[in-house]
Amino acid sequence: MDPATLQQRAESILRRILEGCQKSSNDTCTVAIYDTAWVAMVSKTTDGRSTWLFPESFDFVIRNQNADGSWTNNDSSEDGILSTLAALLAMKRHANQPDLTTTQKTYDLDTRMAKAVTYLQKELPLWDVGASVFIAFELLVPAHLSMLQDEGITLDFPQKSVLMNFRAKKLARLDPSTLYGPQKSTLLYSLEGFIGRINFDKVQHHLTLGSQMGSPSSTAAYLMNCSSWDIRAENYLRDAIANGAGHGCGSVTGTYPTCIFEIAWV
Repeated sequence: MDPATLQQRAESILRRILEGCQKSSNDTCTVAIYDTAWVAMVSKTTDGRSTWLFPESFDFVIRNQNADGSWTNNDSSEDGILSTLAALLAMKRHANQPDLTTTQKTYDLDTRMAKAVTYLQKELPLWDVGASVFIAFELLVPAHLSMLQDEGITLDFPQKSVLMNFRAKKLARLDPSTLYGPQKSTLLYSLEGFIGRINFDKVQHHLTLGSQMGSPSSTAAYLMNCSSWDIRAENYLRDAIANGAGHGCGSVTGTYPTCIFEIAWV
């Protein structure tokens, strides 16, 4: 390619990036099964009837299960484990509450859940918990294991006690009530790890443009656990689906929106 053509193409790319910066909903991250699964678990009660609010998100999760039962892009074992735990939880809750479904689509959830459990039973024993550097793994993985147990799925593995010790030590250093004050904390990014441990009504003042720290999963957890429906959080999730990297296919990214970070590198 000659220098003049290369220059033209580079300028064209930069123009498109700059145009994207003008859109408040521009998003440059890739879709995340983990967050999409959490969005898929949000239900809403209208006129006395509860229904799944984002069936398109659940459909996306189902359609993207791998042949081995997992939801992983092979970037890290922790990502595959956590994404599969969240997707399994979403499937189990949908299976346990079929009356909330409004679509005509049918899924063989029993087979899909069995494959997911088989994958986790294979991968969890191989996970070196002590060597993990995945952010908040010591809070999120135990939380998902506990929620799955509440739904009737128990997963045991050799280092589970090690993981639970990590969680206990982490929680001993954290006072969840600090979330109730005016100061924002990175804990807001992973509120799903605190279900059953905090009063979600007391963190609503931390919403920014309808989100909890720009995290679809955390915002979904907030919306599912606050006592009064928060239309701001619902609208944020709708925006993340419609204008995020999935462009309306039901998926969301792990952080939304991201208008500056990647572009700044350009």
